[in-house]
Amino acid sequence: EWFAQYPRYMKALRNRVERLSGQYARDQQHTQMLGELQARLHEAQEQRQGLEQVCAAAMLYRWMLEEFRVSLFAQNLGTRQAVSQKRLLAQWDLVVAWVSQHPR
Repeated sequence: EWFAQYPRYMKALRNRVERLSGQYARDQQHTQMLGELQARLHEAQEQRQGLEQVCAAAMLYRWMLEEFRVSLFAQNLGTRQAVSQKRLLAQWDLVVAWVSQHPR
């Protein structure tokens, strides 16, 4: 179901590139915030291969990151679900809880 969203994600990417020159400072702030949120998932994936396939919370977190990217860089396209930094952090707490309950 999430893969069907790729055309919208590509439109969001195009939108971001088209507007980059006028909003560089804001783009940098958003990019840094996204990088920090995404780093959590990458680190967890390095520690536990296939995390997204076994942990629904991690899979949702991954797609929430994509939706958050759209909300930051192409608001006019809308998001599939409500998403914010606060919601992402709450979702990440669910990932951490799952990992602690399911040790290797």
